[in-house]
Amino acid sequence: MGSSFYNQDELVSLGLKEYGENVLISRKCSLYSIDKISIGSNVRIDDFCLLSGNIVIGNYIHISAYSSLIAGQYGIVLEDFSTISSRCSIFAESDDYSGQSPTNPTLPDCCRTTYGGKVLLKSHAIIGSGCTVLPNVTIGEGAAIGAMSLVNKDIPQWGIYAGVPCRLIRERSKNLLQRLPGSRCEGSRGDGPHERFLELAASVFDVNAAELSLDTAYKDFAPWDSIAFLQLVMEIEQEYSIKIPMERFGEFLTLGDFYQLLSKG
Repeated sequence: MGSSFYNQDELVSLGLKEYGENVLISRKCSLYSIDKISIGSNVRIDDFCLLSGNIVIGNYIHISAYSSLIAGQYGIVLEDFSTISSRCSIFAESDDYSGQSPTNPTLPDCCRTTYGGKVLLKSHAIIGSGCTVLPNVTIGEGAAIGAMSLVNKDIPQWGIYAGVPCRLIRERSKNLLQRLPGSRCEGSRGDGPHERFLELAASVFDVNAAELSLDTAYKDFAPWDSIAFLQLVMEIEQEYSIKIPMERFGEFLTLGDFYQLLSKG
């Protein structure tokens, strides 16, 4: 059975404004005003997606099945490493729902009132399944939007947001930045140096390593009491053949502080 994605010759014949390397677009995807759509490298667009209008897609981006991007003249921009989960709807243009004019595109333009604004997903932003993003919105770098949420205003960077309309739930870890292509990432979890360090900490705290990150803080993590703190210091000294002076103990507020010491060493 052949691939469900367009091959290289078919991509050329589509008439995209431009596209990079390793681009996978489902043959079941619908593309309108295709000459206004730009796509970077390492991009995948799944079955039954709909893209229309002035759209710029960066590198390392996945648009999951059944999602729609309605850009119109205002534009939708997806920066590198951003992700759109399944069944999301992103609108850069919309009808006026106030009742002041009729709605829907079967009417002459003189009868309708529309509004719009550019929608921008900054790098590492992710939108959960079933979300709706309204016009004139910027979703900040590293922001994560929970499933079934409504985004109707700008979202600050590096937070986790959810709800209708969405609101801040908590901050989002930046550890993902250590695992990007071309970074010092050394493979799957447990293979790289900071993953091995987290495994050591997990054994001290008697928890699963998946519960920890370099952002895990002494004051906020219940298993990390004063006894566990001293045990962690001893395990680090033994594992990495270093000596941590007692006068420096106050510097270590997160696991990342310990790891930074090891990185410098």
